[in-house]
Amino acid sequence: AKVVAVAQAIALIVAGSGLLSATSATGLLAMALGLLLWTFGASGVQLWQRHAGLDNPTADSDAEHAPGTRLLTRVLNVLALALVVAALIVPSQLSDLGVGMLFVPLEGVLTAAALLVLPPLPGRVLTNVFGVVLGMHAVLTVLDVGFLAVLARPFDPTADWGLTDSMIELLSGSLGRQGAVAALVAGALLLVGLLVAVMVAVRRCAEALIRHRTRASRVLAAAVPVCLVSVLVGAQIIPAVPVSSAAVTTVAVQRVQRWITAAGEQQAFETACLTDPVRDVAPGRLLGELRGKDVVLAFLESYGRVSIEEPTHAAAMQTTLEG
Repeated sequence: AKVVAVAQAIALIVAGSGLLSATSATGLLAMALGLLLWTFGASGVQLWQRHAGLDNPTADSDAEHAPGTRLLTRVLNVLALALVVAALIVPSQLSDLGVGMLFVPLEGVLTAAALLVLPPLPGRVLTNVFGVVLGMHAVLTVLDVGFLAVLARPFDPTADWGLTDSMIELLSGSLGRQGAVAALVAGALLLVGLLVAVMVAVRRCAEALIRHRTRASRVLAAAVPVCLVSVLVGAQIIPAVPVSSAAVTTVAVQRVQRWITAAGEQQAFETACLTDPVRDVAPGRLLGELRGKDVVLAFLESYGRVSIEEPTHAAAMQTTLEG
């Protein structure tokens, strides 16, 4: 809850600073609101469990020895670990899926090692922070995958929030206005659900790690130096696939650099508009030199590229072009 409170304060300061556009600030506040609602819900569940006596350590210890409970716990732990690993290694481009994902995520190894040496309170803080960061990374990765597949560019939070109306208009043609709005709301809820799921999965993995501290310490004592040395020397077992990689950190740095560049370009464009020499010219006089002349307006769309590169159309189109 404390970490989320700090995140709320940072979101409010950034949104009110004027550094972001109105649409970007709205998106940031929406994500902050989602985190706040999740915190309220988690705290409410914990209070209910405490009131109902479900957090009794003795009862939990006895329940853990039940065969059905042990199996369920193991299944949930495996699912949580799978989600965390997927969030750490899945790339933003579908074309990169495959053998290139067979590396050990350095961020996960170092975070696990830190949890074993930190006291309980700092360990919980680290777990929550890592869960929020990894959850946001997973959400941004999903958005990047969608934007790269449709628009051939990654998601840009400084400008793409303004595409909401265009998406509603596009979907309204097949789903109707209400259906389009419902589809966008469902997509937003799925992204919030992914964020919460990753945060819960990270917490569950951390708890399992602490419960098996001895065995985990032995594994990490060997994994940490191996991963660090592998990253430093660029070690590879499979060609072009590193043994260990800080992929999340690399992608995060690239995203921040891209967003800063985009924000700077937008600011430069707005500044140029203020000094536009024809800014105060009446619209009817802007193209006065073309009066009485024939004008051709040509719009270049991306459909031609899709018809050549899309596997379902490329073969027939190539045959037509060659003929």
